Amino acid sequence: MKREIDICIISEVHLGTIGCNPLELLKYLKSIKPSFLIVNGNFIDKSQFRKKYFSRKHLLVIHQIMQMALEGTRVVIITGKEETLLKKYAGVNLGNIHLRREMILKLQGREYLIIDNPIAVRKGLLHKMLNSLSKRSGNLLKSIGQLASILPGTSENTKNSNLFKYLKAGPPSLEKVAAFEAFSADFALKRGFSAIICGKIRQPAIKKLKVSGETISYLNAGDWIHSLSSLEFSNGKWEIYTYNDLDFGLPNPRLKITEEKTEKPEDIFIIRKPLSTDS
Repeated sequence: MKREIDICIISEVHLGTIGCNPLELLKYLKSIKPSFLIVNGNFIDKSQFRKKYFSRKHLLVIHQIMQMALEGTRVVIITGKEETLLKKYAGVNLGNIHLRREMILKLQGREYLIIDNPIAVRKGLLHKMLNSLSKRSGNLLKSIGQLASILPGTSENTKNSNLFKYLKAGPPSLEKVAAFEAFSADFALKRGFSAIICGKIRQPAIKKLKVSGETISYLNAGDWIHSLSSLEFSNGKWEIYTYNDLDFGLPNPRLKITEEKTEKPEDIFIIRKPLSTDS
């Protein structure tokens, strides 16, 4: 039985790259029946769009999304800054599939601005600060990215891929996350919105931020590559969904209902006494 939800938002899929978790995404998409499916930013990684990397698993994800559209789900693909493959088709409608650079979602009397990365739209001093913070935040993943860049057999196409650059940059520091959230909220306010839904950064969140005395609702689906998370709107509220293998294929102990054992009725055997043959 599929879960019926109003809206599902996933971000930073980078389909076509090794490590984009296509099987997990396929299982998740098959388990839900949303009215709206919004893919926010970098759905397909053009630099890895080759037979060597774009395997059948990745094609099955595309097929599943098309199947959902055929069954009535309205699919909106919001192109990211680096997503040159789809960005030039922004504004195109293919049945229930719509390509956009950004989206305005009207929900419960308010308007949400949905955009992949507001920093890419409005570059400024904060953009430079974020890059500086990223360079200073040494961590294990960054070291792995640097090591991979010098390993033999690492092609130039791989080094130049969006995913490779993303990994090399490392996970965001707390300062970077806070700066991104504050920048996004300020960006929404200056565009005249009281709510914004972003992608790009790896930290999923649903929170309210104060900007210039105004309260801005900030939502982020995280990214599918690292957090395996999404945003879901159902029963009048937003929630963060995080993929769990236990939800698929195997019984989930969290969802198990223990039934009280009833005593088995005792079997009654009647042994009939043989009839006497005496007259």
